[in-house]
Amino acid sequence: MATDAPSAQTPDPAPTAQNHAEQERRAALETGTTGQLPGSPGTEITRHSEAEARIMHDAVNLFDYGDGNGKDDKGELKGQGDTVLKSEEYANVRGPLARALSSYSPDIVDIIAGEGPGDRVGKDDALAAGDDSRIQNSRGSVLRVLRGVSEDPENYFLLHESERRYMAEQLTTSDLSDPEALKNRAAKIGEVNGAINAIGGDIKLSERDAVLSEAGDKRVYGYHVIGGSITGIPVVGDLAQRTVDGAWNEWLKGVTAEQGLLARERISSANDAAQTDLDKFFQSWGKETHQSATSVGAAQREAQQSYTGGRESAYLALREKK
Repeated sequence: MATDAPSAQTPDPAPTAQNHAEQERRAALETGTTGQLPGSPGTEITRHSEAEARIMHDAVNLFDYGDGNGKDDKGELKGQGDTVLKSEEYANVRGPLARALSSYSPDIVDIIAGEGPGDRVGKDDALAAGDDSRIQNSRGSVLRVLRGVSEDPENYFLLHESERRYMAEQLTTSDLSDPEALKNRAAKIGEVNGAINAIGGDIKLSERDAVLSEAGDKRVYGYHVIGGSITGIPVVGDLAQRTVDGAWNEWLKGVTAEQGLLARERISSANDAAQTDLDKFFQSWGKETHQSATSVGAAQREAQQSYTGGRESAYLALREKK
């Protein structure tokens, strides 16, 4: 029998103190970027305070470039947020960071679509605008950090659900009577979906959770089934929620198809399942908000055209570090 193991009555205080300090750092990250206690239930989607946005902006830069100020002028700092956060060293950081990022869905959606105040290349600092403050990281940095925390599938589904809910909320509450406004909104949804699906295509979901293989016929993830174990999912209106729910199965099939294309190095190939998902998403929206067939069709076409651009921007960020 081994005799050098520490006694249960006299535990080594060093690891306990170290773990406690680590827990405090993780809690500080989540609280400092959201203003909420760690693990709090999801709330309505809003912007953030100047202090919260600044902390999150610097955190994304720090994880991606190793410097809170972001990429240096000489180009010596390379984006590595996905690689860094995938490592075991940062395994305990991924959950708190993913929950914090889920509350930044408005900022993330704008950045991925190239409509953020910092444009696609980003700016050095967060946008300070009172309670309407925003992160201004580059699109590449945001995509790499999203990929890194998505190493844990539950984080990926949390982020997907948050972005998808936010976009559905915007779609169901905005004035889209102008056909051009509807086309612009649909194009944005298609582009962001392409990027988020590409991140899903880059992670081994099926190897991490065998249940995924059965998810084509029923909604396995999201708040209906595992919401109790995934905290931070934002609260949206009933119309937005039903729009998201109505296309869930098709979205999951689209991500699975994205994985297959990536595995075969066929990134430029069409993803028919993802196109079906977008069709179903806008069909669901049309049903819930009583849209005409013409409006639904126009939105579907715009979203599908933008999907490819979104997925390619994500693959580029993950494979060509800049």
